[in-house]
Amino acid sequence: MKWLRRSLALFSVSLGLIAYNNQAVKADTVKSNADANLNVVSMAPASATASSTTNSVASVSASTSATSTVTPVSASANASQVTADSQQTSQRIAGSVANVSVTNSSAANGSVTSSTITSVASVASAANSETPTVSSQATSVVSQASQAASASSTGSQATNPSVNGAVNSTVRTSQVASAASVTPKKVSHAQNFFLSVNDDGPQNEWLTQNGQRYYYDNNGQKMTSGIHVINGQSYYFNADGAAQTGLQTASNGRHYYFDDNSKTMRTNTFDYNAHSNTWYYSKGDGSVAQNELVWLAPWNTYNYFGNDYQKYSNQFSHTNNTWYYFKGDGAVAKNDLVWLPAWNTYNYFGNDYQKYSNQFSHTNNTWYYFKGDGAVAKNDLVWLPAWNTYNYFGNDYQKYSNQFSHTNNTWYYFKGDGAAAKNDLVWLPAWNTYNYFDNNYQKAANGFRVVNNTWYYFKGDGAAARNESVWLPAWNTYNYFDANYQKATNSTRMINGRRYFYGSDGRLQIGTVYINGVRYTTDGNGAIDENSSTVNRIISTLYAQLGKPYVWGAAGPNAFDCSGLVQYAYAQAGIRLPRVTYQQESVSRFVSFNSLQLGDLMFWGSVGNSYHVAVYVGNWKYIEAPQPGIGVRVSSLSSWMPSFAKRVL
Repeated sequence: MKWLRRSLALFSVSLGLIAYNNQAVKADTVKSNADANLNVVSMAPASATASSTTNSVASVSASTSATSTVTPVSASANASQVTADSQQTSQRIAGSVANVSVTNSSAANGSVTSSTITSVASVASAANSETPTVSSQATSVVSQASQAASASSTGSQATNPSVNGAVNSTVRTSQVASAASVTPKKVSHAQNFFLSVNDDGPQNEWLTQNGQRYYYDNNGQKMTSGIHVINGQSYYFNADGAAQTGLQTASNGRHYYFDDNSKTMRTNTFDYNAHSNTWYYSKGDGSVAQNELVWLAPWNTYNYFGNDYQKYSNQFSHTNNTWYYFKGDGAVAKNDLVWLPAWNTYNYFGNDYQKYSNQFSHTNNTWYYFKGDGAVAKNDLVWLPAWNTYNYFGNDYQKYSNQFSHTNNTWYYFKGDGAAAKNDLVWLPAWNTYNYFDNNYQKAANGFRVVNNTWYYFKGDGAAARNESVWLPAWNTYNYFDANYQKATNSTRMINGRRYFYGSDGRLQIGTVYINGVRYTTDGNGAIDENSSTVNRIISTLYAQLGKPYVWGAAGPNAFDCSGLVQYAYAQAGIRLPRVTYQQESVSRFVSFNSLQLGDLMFWGSVGNSYHVAVYVGNWKYIEAPQPGIGVRVSSLSSWMPSFAKRVL
């Protein structure tokens, strides 16, 4: 019906313009009633039928004429009034008239249909019905105009000229003059009726005014002050009704972001505001994220947005009683090994977004351990509460195994499983030995330890003694430890081709030793003189003969002369010597008295003609069978000094 209201408004303009147009033809013949009937403007749109226009206008005119008051006025006054009214009306609806173009496809050269003219005539007649002064000439003029219009409708079709959006059809001057004889009547009743029909303006549509966008609702009212939904899209209007862009604050105190181009509310997306150099994220409901943890569906992750609307990055946030870490791109860390630049370390965050602590994680084919504070262990001795032990993690984050680490001025050894050795006998494959580590993780050195009911001795370097003779500084002696790490007792051990004897307490014996009843002597290092067993047998045999009588020419076993005693003693050790003194002298070699050893022979007399022989038994003593009447005895060199000495062994 909008087009009808606009048409009615344009009718009022046409009626107002009649006076002006006729006055230009002939001012003294202008009559107000003739003006209302001779100049007709068809305002019906081309798509509307003539009959619909006639019915609509006639209906409106009838209702108006019932309340109209007609006052006689002069022709000139009426023309002036009409002109003034026309100008006022033109100003009020200039926008509407300027934008209306009427086309009647059945008319040529601006002619209107007879039905339209008849309708307008009816309107004019009704407007003056209270005073029956409308002459028959006016009716005749209208009738003739109607006939002319009918005749014109059969002619060729032409384009309709448009003047201010309306079509003017003018009747001949002679007809106007003929109708001018009627009494002038004011036609403001009809004119005022049309002016009272207002054009409601835009409805349910956008308009752009002075670069601003406005929306008019169903009642033709501008939407203002707040968020409004139009065709499923949300917009924000200020108090003047202009649609706003960028960050806006709604009545609920929440902030919303509106697109710079479409002016629609943004949802589930980021927007950059160049003016504030700020990114904003609009949630699903359109509100801008602030001081909250938000799920970003397109990115399948959470972001946290602070008080300044910016998402957290490379930082923690404590939200809903839970700590979260947001990576450099703002995504929440989940099932991920993440570098924390502020802490210069890695953390691992599990499926529940929580960082690992006091536990291992196998990531990127590598095992990492995360300490109590969540930091990855690196170049660090770390206590593992779940395993009740220490591990050491190197520069590559990997735990040490089967190796030492010097940490905090202390050496630690980490076993094959990475655990620090403590109160434990540990096999060190790199050193092919055992070490024992005490309660302080320190290896035992220069001491014994009982492990699994077995004694072990750990040398100065911490290695367990095995198959070796070891100097025990605390005991100032040597012990020998066998293949089972046990020390040897009451037994001999071959070391570098020499025999050593270890007593009942495991100590190395030095000096005179008895092995299976045989007396041996050792050197200063405890090495047994293998010859000493022969000598010792000789010496022991000599001691066994003490007291037996001297009998010249006797060679035992119950009596002896000097050379017979020597021959007998050596024979017991398996060595055969000649029978008499000077012969025994010939099978031996000279030695000085300062280098005497057990078993050396001592001679009296000249070389090659000696007359007495004895055997040296140590400590500047010798055993002899001296002479008749005196049995076998031990004598001192100081009491009877021999002439020379010789060695058989």
